[in-house]
Amino acid sequence: PKPTKGRMRIHCLENVDKALQFLKEQKVHLENMGSHDIVDGNHRLTLGLIWTIILRFQ
Repeated sequence: PKPTKGRMRIHCLENVDKALQFLKEQKVHLENMGSHDIVDGNHRLTLGLIWTIILRFQ
């Protein structure tokens, strides 16, 4: 999906949500994580997501 242009929070949430939907389609385990966690800068969940992606696609 094409990302939305804009700098408002709602646009950031929409873009991250599109990325998370793609990961769900690829069977990446995304428990207890939403787009707001990444946009708000939750380092622990963001690093956990990166690690999950690495493990899934290696």
